[in-house]
Amino acid sequence: MRPERPEPRLLTSVWRLPLALGLAFALSLPALTTGLFGDDYFLLARLRLGPHTLRRSLELYSLASATTASECIAHGGCPWFLDPTLRLELLRPLSSLLFALDDRLPGPLLAHLHSIAWFLLLVVAVYLLFRRALPGAVGGLALLLFAVDQTHFLPIGWLANRHALVAAAPVLFGLVAHVRFREERFFAGLPLSLAGYSIGLLGGETALQAMAYLFAYELTLAPKEKRVRALLPASLLLLAYLIAYRAFGYGAYHHDQYPDPFGAPAQFIAALCTRLPALIANLLGGLPSELHGFFPALQPIIVILGLASLGVVAALLRLAWPFLPTHERRGVRFLGLGALLSLLPAAAGPIGSRLLLLPSIGGAAVVAVILLHARANAGPRSLATRAALVWLAAVHLVISPLLLPASLSLLASKARQLEALVASAQISPSSRKPDVLILAVPDLFSILYPPVMATLASKVPERNWWTLSVAPFDHLLARTGPRSFTLTLQGGAFHQSYAESFFRSARAPLHAGDRVALDGLSIELLSASAISVVADRPLEDPSLRILTFSDGALRPVSMPAVGGSVLLRTASWSQR
Repeated sequence: MRPERPEPRLLTSVWRLPLALGLAFALSLPALTTGLFGDDYFLLARLRLGPHTLRRSLELYSLASATTASECIAHGGCPWFLDPTLRLELLRPLSSLLFALDDRLPGPLLAHLHSIAWFLLLVVAVYLLFRRALPGAVGGLALLLFAVDQTHFLPIGWLANRHALVAAAPVLFGLVAHVRFREERFFAGLPLSLAGYSIGLLGGETALQAMAYLFAYELTLAPKEKRVRALLPASLLLLAYLIAYRAFGYGAYHHDQYPDPFGAPAQFIAALCTRLPALIANLLGGLPSELHGFFPALQPIIVILGLASLGVVAALLRLAWPFLPTHERRGVRFLGLGALLSLLPAAAGPIGSRLLLLPSIGGAAVVAVILLHARANAGPRSLATRAALVWLAAVHLVISPLLLPASLSLLASKARQLEALVASAQISPSSRKPDVLILAVPDLFSILYPPVMATLASKVPERNWWTLSVAPFDHLLARTGPRSFTLTLQGGAFHQSYAESFFRSARAPLHAGDRVALDGLSIELLSASAISVVADRPLEDPSLRILTFSDGALRPVSMPAVGGSVLLRTASWSQR
């Protein structure tokens, strides 16, 4: 065995926490330009367009309930084919209240500073955890890797996604208190830990991921005696939370992108087979896990890459293992297992890098161990080993810190594009409240947010916004009468894309002949690729504004004469 090398001083000095906080803050600064984006408008609509009650301020994340579904279809935000039984009601009272308080601030800049403050608080919690589980240079490097991880950009930059930070930080502080209780007989640690878990669970479901580290700690690092007794208080709290969560109707039901581990365990287990490798590929190899949803045809390749990433990292960790001090081996077991366990609840939501906030804690620890110790291999390293080390260092030390501010800047750019999209509809607040019929849009953002954004801007909630299609194909519009037309997909079928799956499960398909009647519009599914639309007024009536997505904007459509047709081209990725 080679003699031990001195540890890098910076990674063990008192400056490692200030350095991590400084990097985290500096790389997060582009978030200040984001303003409002996406689901922020849904939360604002629940605040501003309904009765101002404390209960409403605590339930902003009840996005799809029995009441809101019909309103969403009629007045905008949801297409006509939304499954009326779909439910998406999430228990995040603390995050909801903080968002409501932010709405009283003079602008979103301060709200984004609020989010960055939560992220810095989380970095402090991770520092305290690493100081106990991985003291020394490995913990210092792991802390820096966590602080600059690109996968954190959505919780930092998207106000509606701040709930992940609000849920994670208190639980980790509670975990540190639990560790002190177990290892130092710090008796205040038990009530402090339960308080941290409770606050985190009020922040959101991400707390379940954070609590995975508690169980990993007891299984690997905690004193062996009284493990069951030590886990009992937190287990009872978690059980009470899950029972209340289900009893009061919270959760996602009849939704393909939110597989229910309790109500539909077979669906959840099937989803794990592709979702876990996708998340692992993102966590270890930097491959965006969003590709899993947007490109279903690539899922087999993503699974292979995810398993390959896991295999390469496992091989490198095995190479480093003989050179690890005992305390580092125990710390890596704890944090690595915690990362893997925290991936399980993450897989219950739409797959994306935002789900890796908690798994990245253990991921950073494993990567740090490899980067500092794998080079200590006594034998000559193969070309494959050197290439794997270079790949791991490049992804986590170079690419990720560069991508974090770039991703936040891109998010701000997307927010401006969304605002421009709404402005392009040219619906004046002083007009005669025309109903808006959108024929086709290219993606999920374009169908969900423009109606609620326009409603918030004009303060005219009674205006109807109807969206007919988000299918990623060309559409042939054929005029069949003064008040009617058909819309036929060219080369595809309705309700089979990723965006459409957010509104109707494949287990509850529509069939030819099914009809949906709205207040002023009737839609019938003629076949898998065609719908018939009948309005209650002539299509040229000025009270009806007909738009479609073209060249990056919502543009008016000149309806053809009866018997005529027009081809509506789908947007390319560059236009989106």
